[in-house]
Amino acid sequence: MGFQRSWLLAGALIAVVACRGAYSIPVNIFVEPGIVDMGDLQTVVGSVVESEITVANVGELDATITFAHLEGEIADIVNLDLDQFTTTLTTGEVLHIPISISVLPQGTTEGLWQGTLWMEAVGASLSVGGCSPQKDWDQNTQVIEVPVYVRVNDGCDVDNDGFLGPQCGGDDCDDQNPNIHPQATEVCNGVDDNCDGILNADEVDLDGDGVLACDDCDDNDINTYPGATEVCDAMDNDCDGVIPPDEFDEDGDGYLVCEGDCDDERKRIHPGANERCNGIDDDCDGVVPANEEDADNDGWRVCDGDCDDTLPETHPGGFELCDQKDNDCDGQIDDGVYDDADGDGFDVCEGDCDDFNATVFPGAVELCDGLDNDCDAFVPQDEIDDDGDGFVECAGDCNDSDDTIYPGAPELCDKKDNDCDNDIDEADDNDNDGFTACDGDCDDLNSDFYPGAPELCDGEDNDCDGLVPTDEIDDDGDSFAECEGDCNDADGNINPNIVETCDGLDNNCDGVVDEGFDNDVDGFAECMGDCDDADPDTYPGAPELCDEIDNNCDGVIPTDEIDADGDGFSECNGDCDDAEPEAWPGNVEICDFIDNDCNGQIDEGFDQDFDGFSICDGDCDDGADNVYPGAPEECDGVDNDCDAVVPPDEFDDDGDSYLACEECDDTNANVYPGAPEVCDGLDTDCDGTLLPEELIDADGDGAVQCLDCDDNDGDFYPGAPELCDQLDNDCDGIVPSDETDDLDGDGWTGCDECDDSDPLVHPGAVEILCDGIDNNCDGDFGPASGPDNDGDGVGECDDCDDNDATIYPGAPELCNNRDDNCNGLIDEGVNDDGDGDGYSPCAGDCNDADAEIYPTQAEVCDYVDQDCDGGVDEDYKTLGKYDKEEHCGACNNDCADYLWDNAGSFCDDSLAQPECTYTCLAGFFDVNGAPGDGCECEYLSSYDEPFDGIDADCDGQDGDPQDAVYVSAFLGTPVGTGTIDDPVDTIWQGLQLAQNLNAAFVVVAMGNYEEDVDLLNGITVFGGYDLDFAVRDPLIYVSTIDGSGNRPTVVADGIVDETTFDGFEVLGNNDRQPGGEAIAMWVEDCDPDFVISNNILVAEVGRDGTEGTDGNDGDDGSDGDAGSKGGEADCQSLPDGGDGAYHVCGYTNVSGGDGGDQDCPFAG
Repeated sequence: MGFQRSWLLAGALIAVVACRGAYSIPVNIFVEPGIVDMGDLQTVVGSVVESEITVANVGELDATITFAHLEGEIADIVNLDLDQFTTTLTTGEVLHIPISISVLPQGTTEGLWQGTLWMEAVGASLSVGGCSPQKDWDQNTQVIEVPVYVRVNDGCDVDNDGFLGPQCGGDDCDDQNPNIHPQATEVCNGVDDNCDGILNADEVDLDGDGVLACDDCDDNDINTYPGATEVCDAMDNDCDGVIPPDEFDEDGDGYLVCEGDCDDERKRIHPGANERCNGIDDDCDGVVPANEEDADNDGWRVCDGDCDDTLPETHPGGFELCDQKDNDCDGQIDDGVYDDADGDGFDVCEGDCDDFNATVFPGAVELCDGLDNDCDAFVPQDEIDDDGDGFVECAGDCNDSDDTIYPGAPELCDKKDNDCDNDIDEADDNDNDGFTACDGDCDDLNSDFYPGAPELCDGEDNDCDGLVPTDEIDDDGDSFAECEGDCNDADGNINPNIVETCDGLDNNCDGVVDEGFDNDVDGFAECMGDCDDADPDTYPGAPELCDEIDNNCDGVIPTDEIDADGDGFSECNGDCDDAEPEAWPGNVEICDFIDNDCNGQIDEGFDQDFDGFSICDGDCDDGADNVYPGAPEECDGVDNDCDAVVPPDEFDDDGDSYLACEECDDTNANVYPGAPEVCDGLDTDCDGTLLPEELIDADGDGAVQCLDCDDNDGDFYPGAPELCDQLDNDCDGIVPSDETDDLDGDGWTGCDECDDSDPLVHPGAVEILCDGIDNNCDGDFGPASGPDNDGDGVGECDDCDDNDATIYPGAPELCNNRDDNCNGLIDEGVNDDGDGDGYSPCAGDCNDADAEIYPTQAEVCDYVDQDCDGGVDEDYKTLGKYDKEEHCGACNNDCADYLWDNAGSFCDDSLAQPECTYTCLAGFFDVNGAPGDGCECEYLSSYDEPFDGIDADCDGQDGDPQDAVYVSAFLGTPVGTGTIDDPVDTIWQGLQLAQNLNAAFVVVAMGNYEEDVDLLNGITVFGGYDLDFAVRDPLIYVSTIDGSGNRPTVVADGIVDETTFDGFEVLGNNDRQPGGEAIAMWVEDCDPDFVISNNILVAEVGRDGTEGTDGNDGDDGSDGDAGSKGGEADCQSLPDGGDGAYHVCGYTNVSGGDGGDQDCPFAG
């Protein structure tokens, strides 16, 4: 029968439990698919559709499968040889059942045919002795119904899209594709989807790149289409909606990055640009001209006018030195340095230390002005404000080592003449209490305050001993102190004004706790833990009662008091099973395996038929004595052994009133003992014999003599296929009409030809071209569109000119007065004025999609040929170069849009590629060469004040590099020369080198400098520079001086000239010795011209003081009791205490205390 068997790779597990009786394992048959959709079947002879059903036994035991039949209308057209077929599937076995459906010879109507494949599965039973199940296991039979569908059509709508094909006179132009029919939506595929004979205008490929216009983002460019390779043209060649970043011209200079623009943010930099004196590769050739280098790093290039690029102190605007060199490159040597600027008779080269102040020169008289008037490198000591109080000795400071003493200072009680008026500690007794402020009166305006005054309950220090009595302090902030009656000054909720609450405390300080809080008079209040202050039987520690109440207030009700099953009884009042609501004292006993009345016995008194089993023992019919667990089965259709299963042979499946155990075939109602014998090949009366004529099959066709209408011919038997022989082959008494009738009169009957409704269709008929019909019934319809004479891929049936390969349906329409695409229209789309500008492509419109482009149109600068003359932007170029101010080097590059600071713009057309550039206004210079800030430097003076943040002479440096020594912990070396390119690596080296070179500044880069530094008079030290010394920000570029700890990290001693220490983090470390100090910076004997600014000073905590000196001997103690005799001890050999270390921080003495002396105890 074509079945295939296989087995699932899974084992079955049967669990056997220890119980009485027998039970059935449920059958479990899996069928796939759940619904069989056979697809489409055409009403053509020989048309067949096929499918398959898979049946698998996924249960635990073998099962018998009976395939009964197909039910429903589909049964009339299906070939399924499964009727009454029975087979056994073992556990895990899989059966594959083929199904085929074909049209019966008499034909079948169109539409959806459906039916149901019905089958039954019966599982084997398993008995396990001793089990008495309490449930009815009726799961041993499984009925399976599988829906089956097939769609029948007559071949006129092959693709089932609802439209007839041309073979049946319909207007579906492609009956093999359901997406093509008269009501379909046109999509971009180059196909006439809606069968109107016309392709959409955008379904052509104008540029011949193989992509239709509807998918092409530019169908006029053969290099642009989805998936194309990107080229350097600022176009989206691959149609992904993105132009590559290197195809943009960000600065508008007419050059793309992919074309070699090496800086697309600046217009003046591009291939072919003119080189400018800026140290930049302007023309993008990869080379910076040699004369644009700055060899000595002084900020000036040879092309800028540096007359000696080997000396950093020589450049335009340089400061002239007494060195026989043209430092400012003005053609003159040492000009101006010998002038006496202040007219005091001395110039700089003659030792004038300040040639801008006429009171300062060698040998001048010292004035009380804090300056070195005589240029001896020292400021007189009496001109220095040693204590920093703003007054010096020469100006009347009578003690310049104490900053509380100076003319006009407020007088203090310190035994000093603070105001320098020769009077000491002038003071009055303002409150007349006999004490002044200098006598210790801590409030000389209130007579209640003086040394020794009685303390009042007022929260004040009346006796001026520096302490407020503790009982006057309101510690808890409740407005009451202990001296005012607060009995607990650590709790703000306890004071004499508080209302008593139930909390176990004396809230109102009346000496009584929780008065008036015990409602049930059981000795406990709620605040004392009484969980029910209305029940005198409930309080902490009360005995538990059988009342489901927490009597002892421990938060737990005893479990034996709880009625867990809600039957009104708990364990403490006799419930024998408080988890079973059907068990309690006095309940009625029922058959449920439970002691319902709690009398100690279960299910007493239940066996009605006296067969030894009650219903409680599993008797499934306690009214029949032949029915009980383990009883022998009888042929009576009853479950005698109470295993919940009636044996399969005790059913009457065919409804003939005989059980299977009483007859020979319980699947046929006509077969039973005593039934009449008929010719059906069956033992109808169950006597074990057949009729003689039921045993003969002369022609061997499977039909016995009494059923075969011709037992001598194997082509004749019930159900045989009808042959086209005008005979009754299937023995149904009817010869099919298509074997006898010739409906179209062409001499052929219906079964002999393929279309008996058309006389032009029959075997041997002449084939007619382009009619879509198999005229000669040979199964070949011929080419769908006839021969293709011109080789354009379209046959003559569909080609409107099959002798011209450029004309066919779907061909691109050309401007040639012909119907190129066979849609019945001539030059449609190409001879139209698509953009409404008055010109069509045939009339010279070079872009009929843009109304701004046509012959005679005015040309604008946009890289487009507006007038269709073949030239682009010809009105804006000279000799091929864009040289107009508004379009300089490129369209719309308007020089007026370039707003350079302190400069004017113009179009420089002398360049190979014209570009907008600028010239500086008078007095301004482009020092940094960056167009972004134009001419950023204003020339203010030939002298550039060092390090003031202003480049006054526009030389690119703030001050002159030769005035400074450079220090870098990262890039410097111990043998560096101190220049910006060759720094030293320590600050102390920098200071020494600056002193030797007479430089006024030391410039320090970021880094950690592990050294101690002694500042030098007149040499300013700046920190906080980056590693290139180009940017200064001490908070970002941190310069740290980390001292040794053996001394102050930075020392300024005797600095009297203008000197600044700025921009450092200074760490003061201690020396790890007792009494050791940690000092970040020490300043002594310095003039106000010494400035300390923008520094962070951090000192470690000082070490413990050295041991203090001996204290005074204490008073003798009172006589003690006589002691027992002790051992001798030498207390004279112990060391004395050491002296405390002396130190003052600001105005505060922080000296260590003296250590205590040893002394022998006083005996007495």
